[in-house]
Amino acid sequence: MFIFILLFFGFVLINFTAGPSRVVGGNDVLGSVVSGETALRRYSGQRVWITRLSPLLKQQSKELETLVDVHDEACSISDSVCVFAARTSIDGIEVVFSANKPAQLRADQIWYGGFVDPTSGAVFDRLGRAYLVNKTAPSGLELIHAE
Repeated sequence: MFIFILLFFGFVLINFTAGPSRVVGGNDVLGSVVSGETALRRYSGQRVWITRLSPLLKQQSKELETLVDVHDEACSISDSVCVFAARTSIDGIEVVFSANKPAQLRADQIWYGGFVDPTSGAVFDRLGRAYLVNKTAPSGLELIHAE
């Protein structure tokens, strides 16, 4: 019985320290994110940010079109799920999600939550499109999968 308890606590400890859960199939990881949520998950062996677009997020993303770089490779308002690589150009540093408006944006610029690259200061909306505040920033986050 003691060995069983030790194994159980070892299993819990390993799962807790391993970061986002490892999922083999794409549907499991995509389905784990509810409508309107942005979450960090593990997909195809890498850490990714997944946003499941709700009608409200689609409306908000449309309002941002004059403030962000809208390019062909970006996730689209017509997509239901956007999946982006969490990694940056520097190994071990990841793009972070922020509900709070970053200091890089002017007070009059709209922010509905999005991503910040701590290595470059680049700011992205929930569709991974770069805000037009930093001309040297990439045009958008690396799109992994769109449903």
